[in-house]
Amino acid sequence: MTTTEIRRFSEVGPLTASVAGALITTIVERQNSTGRMRMVLTGGRTAHALLDTVLRTPARSAIDMSAWELWWSDERFLPAGHPDRNDQSVGGMLASPYDNAPVLHAIAGPDEVSSPEESALRYQQTLPAEGWDLAILSLGEDGHIASIFPESPAVHSAAPVLAVHGAPKEPATRVTLSAATLSQADELWILATGAAKSAAVRLAFDSAAGPFQMPVRGVRGRLRTVWYVDDDAADRLPAGFGRRD
Repeated sequence: MTTTEIRRFSEVGPLTASVAGALITTIVERQNSTGRMRMVLTGGRTAHALLDTVLRTPARSAIDMSAWELWWSDERFLPAGHPDRNDQSVGGMLASPYDNAPVLHAIAGPDEVSSPEESALRYQQTLPAEGWDLAILSLGEDGHIASIFPESPAVHSAAPVLAVHGAPKEPATRVTLSAATLSQADELWILATGAAKSAAVRLAFDSAAGPFQMPVRGVRGRLRTVWYVDDDAADRLPAGFGRRD
C-alpha cells in the first residue's frame, strides 16, 4: 500500500539540499542492496539545480556512477545535441565530469526517427520490466507533469510512452512517459517551488480535481509518494498541512 508525505520548507535552497541528500542516500542504499539504481528524472531548472547540488556534495563520492541508470520522464522532440533537450542541458552534467558516467537512456529526436510516435515506440523498448527504484518529477505552473498537460489526450492514454502534439508550451511536439508508466516506481518524489505554482499545488490536493484537470493526481509511487514544497508553493494549502522541515 502506497503512502503519501508532504514535506514543507521555508525556502527553495533548504528544499533542494534536503532532496539532494535524500537522493544520495537512496542511491547508495539501493546500490548496496541490489547492485544498481534505476530512476526516472525530470528535466528543466528543477533537475539542473538538484543535480548541481548532488555533484557539489562530498557524499556523492559514495555513489557508484556506473551502476546508476537514468531514464528521462519526457523529452522535447528536438535533434540530438540541441541545448533545449533534457539529455543535453541536464544529462550533460552527469556525462561529462566522470570516466564512470551513469547510463543515460536518450529519447530519439527527428535526426534519428521519422516521427515522435516512432521515438515513443523505440523508447518503450528501453524501459525496465520491473520498473524503477525512484522517479523524480516537477509540478508545472499549469499543473503538468513530465509532458502530460491538463485536459490533454495524454492524460487518458494507457500506452507506456506517448507522442505529444500541440503541447501548450514550446516546443509543441514531445515524447513522454505516461502516468501509468511513471507510477511503476517504488518511490515518487514531486517537487514544487515558487509562488507561481501555489494554485497548482492547491489543486493537486483538492479531491474535487481529477487527473484530467490535474494529471499529478493520476501518478503515485508503488510504495511511497513524497511531495517537497516550499512555503511559496504551499501558500494556498491549509495551515499545518504537511510536515515542516
